[in-house]
Amino acid sequence: MLELQSGTDFGGRYKVVRCIGSGGMGAVYLATDPRYRDFQVALKVLYPGIIKTPEARERFRTEIIASYKIPHRNIVRAYEYFDEENVQAYAMEYVSGGDLQMIMRQGDISLDMSMSILRQSAAGLYAIHRQGIMHRDLKPENILLTAHDIVKIADFGVARLRESNSAVTQIGAMVGTPKYFSPEYIETGETDHRGDIYALGVIGYELVSGVSPFRSDSRIGMMVERIKRPQDPLSKIAPHCPRDLSRIIEKAMALSIVDRYQSAEEMREDLALLQAGQSPKYARDFIDREALAAERDVVQVSIPLENLAKAVDPKTSSVSQVKRLEVKPRRFIMVLVAVTVLSLITGAALWFFYGRAPGATLASLNPGIYEGVTQNIDGSGTLYKMTIWKAADGGVRVHINRGDCEAARLDEDNRFLCNKDTFTLKVDSANDVSALGGIRASATRKRGTWSVT
Repeated sequence: MLELQSGTDFGGRYKVVRCIGSGGMGAVYLATDPRYRDFQVALKVLYPGIIKTPEARERFRTEIIASYKIPHRNIVRAYEYFDEENVQAYAMEYVSGGDLQMIMRQGDISLDMSMSILRQSAAGLYAIHRQGIMHRDLKPENILLTAHDIVKIADFGVARLRESNSAVTQIGAMVGTPKYFSPEYIETGETDHRGDIYALGVIGYELVSGVSPFRSDSRIGMMVERIKRPQDPLSKIAPHCPRDLSRIIEKAMALSIVDRYQSAEEMREDLALLQAGQSPKYARDFIDREALAAERDVVQVSIPLENLAKAVDPKTSSVSQVKRLEVKPRRFIMVLVAVTVLSLITGAALWFFYGRAPGATLASLNPGIYEGVTQNIDGSGTLYKMTIWKAADGGVRVHINRGDCEAARLDEDNRFLCNKDTFTLKVDSANDVSALGGIRASATRKRGTWSVT
């Protein structure tokens, strides 16, 4: 491990002042440039051997320069990259206010401050994502603050290095910190920019409540916990949290990526509206279904053992002890096949025996959340999970778990938008707890059936 002493000249330009931090990839030093009075930089020096080949060095250099030169006030800016025989390092903007983890440990953070940190972090994430870059390791330690409380996101270049460097990944390590892994990453080993949004939601939960949403002390337990059981709602853990802020954080932490914010800009906009005393735009209609999911039957879902193994220290963990995990169905888990088939059979039977009830509507449904299936909407006979929300004011929203469909409001003619196609619901039978009928796609003219309970 390379250690630089105070007073050491580095790169023919910088003079080391002191070490200000270290991690799994390298150490960070406060340094000055004697040619410019009071100009300080943070000098990150990678440990020897992290980058072994000329190709890897060039790729790392390109990624660092490209990512850290994104012109945004909420991103730490890079100044220089150094590539010598036994040393790789880069000089970047020095942020004097410390990292968010340190600030959180010092005491309570006001709601206004929490919203400001989340809003600025979302703005920085959006700037990164627009360049096609995912952070993959967003956590409080990588969110820095200036003396004037300006957020600066750091270390996304190194997060990309962890993914591509064979010396690091040869033991099969997943990229990032398990506490902030998104559910889809745990299940499949894959994620996109919405994984960063999930991590920011977890950070928001910690900021507002002062505790983690996960109770387990082990890495495996922590990963399983976010799928097996719903986290305690912020309204319970932090009663002082405004409901709109709770909705924003819960939407960012939505287990299904289709229920999550689709961009960090949407989250930033909602937080900006809330800070301005207005209602959020994207989280306004977000409905937390954790309580509903907790009451349903347990189903078997297998999380690949290798995904759990990658996130733990192989020297201290016994992967052989991890068996099939009993978890309760979540937004991204399809309704039980038996339930879906039974629902369709029941719907068909009611349709057959009672016929199509002329003029049937969803008005008789009690306000609440109804789940079921729709079939054959694309002509393939495929079953898709379907959810209907009935609001107290009578408004209805529909979501079909297919492609990029988002929850859409049902208009006066029972039409809603899904995947740029307009679907029309025909209600053939409805009571206070269930409904069924037909569905037609305007563009393809395919017809199918649906039922919810």
